[in-house]
Amino acid sequence: MKVMRKWSLPLGTIATLIFWAGCIGPHYTKKDILVSGRPAPHLHGPHDPAIGTNLTTNLWTKSPLPDRAAEVVVTVAKSAGVQGWKDFHMRAKATGVVLQHELSSNGFLTMDIRLWTLTLNHVQIPLSGPPKYMRFEVFLGKVSVDKEVYDSTNEVISGRGKFVWDSDGWFEIHPQKTGDIQPITPPRPAAIAGPGRRE
Repeated sequence: MKVMRKWSLPLGTIATLIFWAGCIGPHYTKKDILVSGRPAPHLHGPHDPAIGTNLTTNLWTKSPLPDRAAEVVVTVAKSAGVQGWKDFHMRAKATGVVLQHELSSNGFLTMDIRLWTLTLNHVQIPLSGPPKYMRFEVFLGKVSVDKEVYDSTNEVISGRGKFVWDSDGWFEIHPQKTGDIQPITPPRPAAIAGPGRRE
């Protein structure tokens, strides 16, 4: 019984810390401990060409179920600055097509999109060349997402939030409030003019 009492408090404390770390969402540290992946690029504002060169051209591999179940522990480490997030203090807005999404045990919904447009602090980022991809990292404890967006792929969405680097090696947008992610109706193709029709 003494042994059980000795360990019950630390284990309970650890469980509580893990739970609350998952509940309060991501934290951004100034100094990051990089275990693997890529360090954040040094950006000098929204006109920096390093933004375009560091946008990923590969879609992420979906995580297996055991990895998604362990994401609570991962979030604690990332929020402490181990393989964490860097906030560039720029407001991002992106539109694109949802190609995949995952819900993890830490209360995060990730939505990976093929970019149509990206703006940072109202500056349009060029997206020439191969398709570019970006991830919305949505903390559902703080931000609600429409079921239409949550359940669907091939949905066209518009989203905004913090422009962030994930030390795993890519840019993300972290929405800050409900309504930051919305489905949008893509424009219809222009009608083809036929005989006797006016444009």
